[in-house]
Amino acid sequence: MPNTSTSPRSSNSPGGFGRNAFPPLPSLAALAVLFVVYAGSAVVFGRALGITNKSLRSLQLTAPMVETQLLGYIPVLIYLTLVLPALARRSLREILGRFGARELLAGLGGAILMWLAVATVGALEAALLGHTPNQLAVRLFERAHPGLLLDLMIAVAVLVAPFAEELVFRGFIFNAIRVRASFPVAATLSGLLFGAAHGEAAGILPLAAGGFVLASVYARTGSLWSSIVAHGSFNGFTLLLLLSTGIKT
Repeated sequence: MPNTSTSPRSSNSPGGFGRNAFPPLPSLAALAVLFVVYAGSAVVFGRALGITNKSLRSLQLTAPMVETQLLGYIPVLIYLTLVLPALARRSLREILGRFGARELLAGLGGAILMWLAVATVGALEAALLGHTPNQLAVRLFERAHPGLLLDLMIAVAVLVAPFAEELVFRGFIFNAIRVRASFPVAATLSGLLFGAAHGEAAGILPLAAGGFVLASVYARTGSLWSSIVAHGSFNGFTLLLLLSTGIKT
């Protein structure tokens, strides 16, 4: 019997994006501009607020670092708000998907799986290569003193960063690949980019595994809110461990 449904949803993407969404050349161009927007914002705000290479090497959490981190996401979010709906041929609300108890529970479960994936791959990498993956942001938290700066950085890590990064890596990059490739390909490539975007080479594979889990959570629920919850909960759980074991008092 022929399919007479007029629904725009497609099995090619969790958000129901068909093959007319995310055209290749415009998507690549938009991704390149997004990189320039983020990198340029970090440089501009960092210099304006007085961040130097010396201050970064000191691994001391300072007000300019927190301010730069927070302000750097604003141009990214504005850019995505304007560009992503045009590429996806969906409203931002449709891209984000629904949010309810099911999506919340899936996100919390995904956070546990993400932590297990990152920890497992990190342990294997340490055993095989002899070094322990460690992000700059984690080292900053480890050396931070309790106070307002730490509280603000935690808010950025748990709330702002997951929202912005899930829009970029799952809402944009994963979907752009998924409409033309299999789930494993899309989840792996978007996961590797997710890992690479967080800095040091030693952390790419563990975070890529975490990105794969986030893509799985998104694909299972069809809601970007689930991966946002998973991402934010993972960051929060990681920081909770640092607060209980590594941060100075």
